[in-house]
Amino acid sequence: MSSISVTTARPGDAGLVVRVDTSAALASSLVADLAGLVDAAEDLRPGAVVVHLEGGDTPPADRVWPGATEIVHVNRWEQVLRRLERLGAVTIAVVTGRCGGGALDLVLACDYRIAAQDASVAPPLCDSGQVWPGMAVHRMTTQLGVREARRLVLFPQELTALEAVERKLIDEIAADPLAAARDKAAQVKAALVKAAQVKAAGDGGAEAAIRRRLVLDAATTSFEESLGAHLAACDRTLRQGEGEPAR
Repeated sequence: MSSISVTTARPGDAGLVVRVDTSAALASSLVADLAGLVDAAEDLRPGAVVVHLEGGDTPPADRVWPGATEIVHVNRWEQVLRRLERLGAVTIAVVTGRCGGGALDLVLACDYRIAAQDASVAPPLCDSGQVWPGMAVHRMTTQLGVREARRLVLFPQELTALEAVERKLIDEIAADPLAAARDKAAQVKAALVKAAQVKAAGDGGAEAAIRRRLVLDAATTSFEESLGAHLAACDRTLRQGEGEPAR
């Protein structure tokens, strides 16, 4: 059984919805599954992609990540995560169950994160019991700050949904997180339709990707270095408002 599968992709849906089994170890099949998801999103160009991370009953501390694998698979995994992080579509993570392993990688790569009330998420642990030193450590630092990242890396623990919200890993807790994610995806779709109607954006996905990039780059780029990219984005938006093609 595939560890990543499309659960719905009907033309009338607000976005693409996929399910990820977070108990899966890092293997070429998992990398291929995630790459296939990103390929499908790039081809279908949905307004949003909902990534449903589903954990089982096994405590995350009892799962070893990445498992028996090779550095080439680690490299490919990191590359495809970066592709997911840069998708034109808005990405929404849904966390249900006890999520460990590669779940945190996917949570941190998504734009918005919703958890079930009884969900939990934990940093991935390798054979030594230490946190796996992958790019999740980098993302935690840039997104949560050094203090929170240091606590999670040096004192890893399984976080309840409420604790994950307090530490800013999760944005929202919902009784029905999939329904909440679909509502968010519908909001994204409605915004893209409105933008197209006023000729503010010929490609809403590209506009979302541009704004995400400005946010991500701000964590590591000075004001002076960022100014040119922001001015270019502003100029693009002004031209589109006047009906000119984006450049």
